[in-house]
Amino acid sequence: MNSQFYTTTVVKATAPSFSESGFFISPTQLNLIVTKLNCIEIYLINEYGLLLLSETELNGKIEIMKVFRPKNKNTDLVFVVTAEYNVMILEFIQASDKIEIITKGHCNVFDHFGVATESMAKIDPNAKIVMVKLFEHIFKIIPLDKEGELEVYSITTEEANIRDFSFLYGFINPTILIIHENSKGRNIKIKEIIVDFITCFEVISFLISH
Repeated sequence: MNSQFYTTTVVKATAPSFSESGFFISPTQLNLIVTKLNCIEIYLINEYGLLLLSETELNGKIEIMKVFRPKNKNTDLVFVVTAEYNVMILEFIQASDKIEIITKGHCNVFDHFGVATESMAKIDPNAKIVMVKLFEHIFKIIPLDKEGELEVYSITTEEANIRDFSFLYGFINPTILIIHENSKGRNIKIKEIIVDFITCFEVISFLISH
């Protein structure tokens, strides 16, 4: 046998990485989306269990998946970030006898000066913006009301070692709560985002552990 040649078999991923439920195809039929590495599977949830409707492979490992619904829609959309920092907003359409996935928006959020950290993303309660945390000291903000090439804005933060963040409900402007850790312990900071100028103002800060 010539040692310069070999044969290999690629096996499709079977371990789920993310799952979300929502009304992706119809406003009356509940669906389940399951991601496996770079594959998106969409199921119909009914009284008999799960029925596989569609299986699609994306170009890249899926690192983040979030579900949201714009104000003018009666079905849900899916926000995806891949390991190559490609961002997609996906819509599922029933076309004759199959499910089609339409890419409504896309962009790349790679930062040449950023130091990679744990991937996190949160969508504000009004589905106006998504904040993505992929690099130390940097938030990427993407307005969700656009189609085609999406706009990406960077906000630099002084906080390092961010453990988690989340949007708060009931505010006129998108407002986030950040939990970060420093030598004094874990701290909470609340920041308001002025979308018109894509800037961030600190509202309150306090120590929660030491």
